[in-house]
Amino acid sequence: MKRIVYICVVLIAFCTSCFEDESNLDIKELNPIRIENIDLQNKYFSLFMGDTLRIEPLVFCEGIPDTKLSYEWQLSGGTIVPTVIDSTMYLCAEITAPPYSTNGGYFLKFTITDETTGICRIESFNVEILSPYGEGILIADTKNNGLSSDISLVMSREVSSSISIDNSKINIFRDLWSKNNGSPLSGCVLDAVTSVYGTNRSLTVLTTEHLQRADNIDFINIPDEMDELLFNVVPPHIGHGYTSGAFVVYTSTRDELMCADGKLTARGVQNSGRKFGYTLYPAGISDYRVTLMYAPQYCPVYVYDELGKQMLFYDYSGCWAPQEQASGSKFDICDLSDYEPFYLAEMSSGVTLLTKQKSSGAYKALVMNKQSSNGPNYAKTIFDFSSATEIGNAKYFELNMLEDVVYYATDEKIYVTPLANINSKVQWEVPVGSGDKITGIKIYKWSGGQRKHAVDNGGEVEETFTTSKDRMIMISTYNEMTQEGKVTLVPIVTMGIGGLEQRQEFHVTLSGFGKILGIYKQNK
Repeated sequence: MKRIVYICVVLIAFCTSCFEDESNLDIKELNPIRIENIDLQNKYFSLFMGDTLRIEPLVFCEGIPDTKLSYEWQLSGGTIVPTVIDSTMYLCAEITAPPYSTNGGYFLKFTITDETTGICRIESFNVEILSPYGEGILIADTKNNGLSSDISLVMSREVSSSISIDNSKINIFRDLWSKNNGSPLSGCVLDAVTSVYGTNRSLTVLTTEHLQRADNIDFINIPDEMDELLFNVVPPHIGHGYTSGAFVVYTSTRDELMCADGKLTARGVQNSGRKFGYTLYPAGISDYRVTLMYAPQYCPVYVYDELGKQMLFYDYSGCWAPQEQASGSKFDICDLSDYEPFYLAEMSSGVTLLTKQKSSGAYKALVMNKQSSNGPNYAKTIFDFSSATEIGNAKYFELNMLEDVVYYATDEKIYVTPLANINSKVQWEVPVGSGDKITGIKIYKWSGGQRKHAVDNGGEVEETFTTSKDRMIMISTYNEMTQEGKVTLVPIVTMGIGGLEQRQEFHVTLSGFGKILGIYKQNK
């Protein structure tokens, strides 16, 4: 038996030795694509929109020339389409995608291809894009005669409390609506307002085409907060285009009051309120048309009704017409039919309606007391500023709550006159031969910001900083030839006479805009 087994084993060995080994011994082992110099265990990056993202891996594949390796960095997620942002080994790209941090932010895919074999290695990263937008001013402009418009944000020490006085850098984030929504605002911006109450934040914009809203942290349009969708009960004048509009914030209850095509409506921003309510009608008034509106602090909102030739008021309880005024009042806010009001704001003496009297052609400032409720003593006094230089050529007006003066501008000059003693003087004018024309003036009336001006100290000029609030005027200009709009920030240095800083080195010019439509505060 053992002999038989032995013979079988010998025969098997012999047969096996007769077959030629035809297996392929020319096997080439593929070397892997290696990545060094970065931590692949922590693949998360966080940066501000507009910043440059840098990732510097060292990539190689043994036996493969560097020229045979190709690279692609692709960003996707959020609302953007997948976009290749770099095609080199070292990523260096400005991130222009909108702010996005949900679920770790955007998805960044790094693809390395060995072109000799077609084999790829893919690494993924998470990129959180934060909003760089902080406190400052919003500038609305148009570059095509109002067919569309956009909004830019300016952040600097003059308008932002978060920027120190030793930082002179001016940050301008241009055309934010286009950049974050893919297209500009339709129509011409009529007014805009930012409201912030806890986590209830919004930027509401009224144009000649639409009423729209965005989060003022990222400026991304909220699709379900537009035109009719912004109302619990849609008024008949909403959603069909607009010819006029304005916003104010009633501070005691944080109501956002809107005037669209002459009609008033409000929304409370407390308790996460997002929608406007009913159109407001004062008792006994079936129709009205508001053209001017101003909200003094801790007082009802003052509005002028052009249709009824009277003042109206709004507070948390609603809207009302004033009661009959006391006998002997210098003017009657219930009957302003002899006046053509053109500007409403506040100066030191009270809430003031600038008008031109129909019967005499005189320019009158009708000053009203600031009252907390309806009463017979709104009318306070009248100033006549008809003798102010070039007042008949004035196109733009402004008042300062710290002084009883009128700021007014022609096409090329800004005048200021005290009302108690008319003595108007030119305080600023466009550079001679520049082709610029003044298109608006507005005093910076918000907290936040420090502006620099000169102080004469014993014959020596020293620099000092003072709060910008009520002490800086913003002058808009436009050049028809170059189609460039500018905003010049000029300190107010002498209260009581509206004295502007004359040294131009203390003026700050913001340029590169279209025609300026409005300047608004960006709150945070």
